[in-house]
Amino acid sequence: MPQLKTYKLFISHAWQYDYEYFKVVEFLDSVANFKWNNFSVPEHNPKIDPFSKSGQRALIKDLENQVRQVNCFLAIGRMYLPFRYWIQTELDIAFYFNKPIITIVPRNSFKIPKVLQDLSWDFAGWNRFSIVDAIRKHSI
Repeated sequence: MPQLKTYKLFISHAWQYDYEYFKVVEFLDSVANFKWNNFSVPEHNPKIDPFSKSGQRALIKDLENQVRQVNCFLAIGRMYLPFRYWIQTELDIAFYFNKPIITIVPRNSFKIPKVLQDLSWDFAGWNRFSIVDAIRKHSI
């Protein structure tokens, strides 16, 4: 059997991780024959103070270093509005590095913000197979 590709992924997040972030991680971990590495900042060990100017600059530099390496950027559609500054920063970095942006659409009839509609290469439903299919289709 040929070696499986290991996808390097960045999942959009704000300083506080929430249920949806962890659910996406769970989705990705549960798919057979799908290997991936999480390039998102670890939740349990924040490296800097995101509320200071120097901390914000350091965090942006860290985000650039992480996103530069990935095959695909996953944006959780519902997270954009409440965490606009950091999610937009992550999106800007992904766009700058020409990374495929896949927006994961929540189950309910949530309206996806226009910025996500404009930047996304594709949209995935709120299930593991839809997300993985979009990753396989668009990863670089």
